[in-house]
Amino acid sequence: MSFGSISYETHTTLAIAMNRLRGRSNTGEGGEVPDRYLAQDPDNNLRSAIKQVTSVLQRVCLSVCLSVTQVWCC
Repeated sequence: MSFGSISYETHTTLAIAMNRLRGRSNTGEGGEVPDRYLAQDPDNNLRSAIKQVTSVLQRVCLSVCLSVTQVWCC
């Protein structure tokens, strides 16, 4: 679900829950705050496994590319 459509806290809680279940959460078109994918706590992993990119013309940081499991281009 897009970060812009739900609160930061909800988005973070969903990511933690999906990681604990070994599922994959999606950043949505709103992106992801770098603190979520840079700091990794094994018990509370905040990283969304799927990064959604709205356009190939959109500039994507190297750190985002390195933290991704799956990319969706829209």
